[in-house]
Amino acid sequence: MLSFKSDKIEELGNLLTTHPIYTSIDTLEDAKVFMEHHVFAVWDFMTLLKALQIKMTNVTIPWVPTGDPAVRMMINEIVLGEESDEVVGGLSHFEWYLQAMNECGADTSKIDELVNTVREGGDYHAVIETLPFSIQQFVTTTLEVVEKGELHEIAAAFTIGRENLIPSMFIEFVRNLKNEAPEQTKTLIHYFERHIEVDGDEHGPLALSMLTRLCDNSQKRYEQCLRVSEQVLESRHLLWDGAFSDLLELKGSNKAVSIA
Repeated sequence: MLSFKSDKIEELGNLLTTHPIYTSIDTLEDAKVFMEHHVFAVWDFMTLLKALQIKMTNVTIPWVPTGDPAVRMMINEIVLGEESDEVVGGLSHFEWYLQAMNECGADTSKIDELVNTVREGGDYHAVIETLPFSIQQFVTTTLEVVEKGELHEIAAAFTIGRENLIPSMFIEFVRNLKNEAPEQTKTLIHYFERHIEVDGDEHGPLALSMLTRLCDNSQKRYEQCLRVSEQVLESRHLLWDGAFSDLLELKGSNKAVSIA
């Protein structure tokens, strides 16, 4: 069986899981800065997920069965948990995150403008171009994978670049938030604890099984998955660097941020 690992993926994964941003959030203002960047990752996670559901299942009418039944079951199970989580009354995790932002008093205007433009059929690419570079390149990278990538490449971006990474990224972050942050971050902490639990125990293994079936022991598909995974991990690291740079500015530090 193919292993979705490379030296580059391991290096980028280590950079992400040890990024200084996780231990730099000490105040409510710090949490706001982080959330105003991270919300775009929450949104584009759903974009990846729904792209997979569209391609792996039939979402048109009249309905006919489509694709591998085992893969259909996997993606629909993940969609149910992410788009309609029973733990928060059926909210999507994106809507839940917006609740956490509102609880903290974080600015949601940029993500609201993007989502509203998409909802109204407007030029969302023009909105993306107005965002800070670190956010802009992150969202653009994901959209390019969704719009131009093969099914297995989209699944790789979702699995290697998102699901399998989330638990290891946020364990230290949640520990620091609990120790340092105020009461207004309670929903944010609950959100991350839920993701650590679900992605580590359920969705992560499901996504990996789905990706393995889609590659079907093809060396070519495997190599394409590695390439896309490296791209989205690099993009995520740049997003974190952008958020960390803004945190340092907030704290009045002149310390340089290293872009890997």
